[in-house]
Amino acid sequence: MKTSRISSRAAHIATALMIPVAIVAASSAVAWLPGPRALSFAVLIGLFLVLLATRAVQDLLH
Repeated sequence: MKTSRISSRAAHIATALMIPVAIVAASSAVAWLPGPRALSFAVLIGLFLVLLATRAVQDLLH
């Protein structure tokens, strides 16, 4: 039971750390690309990083 508690805590920490990374990546993409494509590119980067965080959390839990 203690191991699952530690894994759950590590998963929460990993997810919490990925949120600012996704925000910084998305904002830098908006600053880097001019025009309306920047927002869609930023959203794609954000979604990709959220997917990576979800995969990392799943790996930690199993």
